[in-house]
Amino acid sequence: MEMERRVSGGTTRQKVFDGVAGIALPLLCLLADPGVFAGWPYRPVVYSFIGTEIAVLAAWLALQKRLRGSALFFAGPLVAGGGFAFVLGVALLPVSVFGLLVLVGVLGFTPFFTAFAFARSGLRAFRRGRAGRGPGAVAAITLAGVLFALAPSVAVLYAALGGTFGGMAESAGEWASPGFLIPP
Repeated sequence: MEMERRVSGGTTRQKVFDGVAGIALPLLCLLADPGVFAGWPYRPVVYSFIGTEIAVLAAWLALQKRLRGSALFFAGPLVAGGGFAFVLGVALLPVSVFGLLVLVGVLGFTPFFTAFAFARSGLRAFRRGRAGRGPGAVAAITLAGVLFALAPSVAVLYAALGGTFGGMAESAGEWASPGFLIPP
């Protein structure tokens, strides 16, 4: 019974939590962005990734009952979205803890709830889609899903860098700079 609940998509409360924590709260935070990504040259890339991830989660929540083998395609993007949200939460943690003094910091903990919603949905998609597949097929389908989720962000980055892959390669060094993860 427990395993069936995990694979089936969870309880109604879990689905509501996943919708609120994975879709509504991130959208609210993006609309009321207090400067987390302000002044950061990669803001459009991050916003396109977050938007794609929200769309993938929304599609998963709406379609998960009907998906069998193709559920595996959703697993990669959902887990990647959970990982991104967790890293963002850790990066915002000092500011969020300080912000608790004025109650604004509560929204800074949203990425942790988002990470949980995405990771749980990704795990469910993985469990549902891997049945009857070999490890090579599981890895290939999951990777295809991740690449699908990254495609819009790569396209935005490509356009932002003048539409050349050379520009992308030149900017790769900037990604390792101190201001990449947290704007200066």
